[in-house]
Amino acid sequence: MRKITLMLFAVLLSFAGYSQNCTELYFSEYIEGSSNNKGFEIYNPTSSAVSLSGYTIYLSGNGGSYTNTLTSSASIAPGDVFVVCTNQADSLMQYEADTILGYPSVSHFNGDDALILVGGTDTVDVIGVPGVDPGSSWTVGTGSTANHTLVRKTTVTGGSTDWTTGAAEWDVYAQNTYSYFGSHISNCSTVAPCTELFFSEYAEGSSNHKYFEIYNPTSAAISLSGYTVYLSGNGGSYTNTFTSNASIASGDVYMISTNSLDSATQALADTAMGYPSVAHYNGDDALILMNGTDTIDVIGTPGVDPGSSWTVGTGSTANHTLVRKATVDMGSTDWTTGATEWDVYSQNTWTYKGAHTSNCIATQTDFVVTFMVNT
Repeated sequence: MRKITLMLFAVLLSFAGYSQNCTELYFSEYIEGSSNNKGFEIYNPTSSAVSLSGYTIYLSGNGGSYTNTLTSSASIAPGDVFVVCTNQADSLMQYEADTILGYPSVSHFNGDDALILVGGTDTVDVIGVPGVDPGSSWTVGTGSTANHTLVRKTTVTGGSTDWTTGAAEWDVYAQNTYSYFGSHISNCSTVAPCTELFFSEYAEGSSNHKYFEIYNPTSAAISLSGYTVYLSGNGGSYTNTFTSNASIASGDVYMISTNSLDSATQALADTAMGYPSVAHYNGDDALILMNGTDTIDVIGTPGVDPGSSWTVGTGSTANHTLVRKATVDMGSTDWTTGATEWDVYSQNTWTYKGAHTSNCIATQTDFVVTFMVNT
């Protein structure tokens, strides 16, 4: 364990006031979950890959009474994140992780411990105040660094070494919220529309009449190899997964249903699954679509149990059919936004099954031209 004195932290902090707008790595997410469900992300806002060689992450524990460190030679792709968590974290967190650490480590923090990202000899970002013990936590928005998930606001384009400013730069979510872990969206770089798969339909019918669809909005076929669908059940108390090597044609959907869905509708399914499966959900279970280690779309909030359902428009995720609006051109990892992107229909509405309409792909219109020849 390497000791760092309070004086050294003060020196690092005092000489690191340069601009970092979209030019330097910074912390993008922090999860202080129950037990050891803990982890954080480092985001690369630049247009080039950045090596972590030369960077050090410090954990300043209990006001600096002890220090843990992490170095790595890994590289972070443009717009991607480097994910660190404990080896006792939730399975969804560990799946996203680039580094999984045993105790003690920089990821084994409590709400009163500070994280510091140092590039060379310059401190480039902090969570909390190194060398200071706040008691139980630092206040952040409507929550704190204890028992919450913090996600850096999309408007933030660089780190902050002044926690007075930095504490105002985070969106605050309930403890054990994992839906944003593994990717980050910022104004530095945004995902191009119509370039990635997303959920296009969700049917939570009576009994086990249930199915959902994944839509390909691009101009080319996309293989599902490398993609994973997760069902986060009852607030994450259990997890089901689905993978496939099937391909989705341009403008087409991949339909996954239970094997109890009515026969006419089930005939359109690409996969009909027996219990338990990702298709055997109720309104309080969340669906997650991932590409590699990046979360690209969610229905509901993984790791959170809303009671019976999440509200969606005039209905909810329980006892309704949801169809993604034609104006939506990409997935959303923020359910606050995602919940507004669906048209809501009554339970057991199968009208839209097996296909999806989107502004991403123009619909070809057939027409007939009649020539009248004057002889």
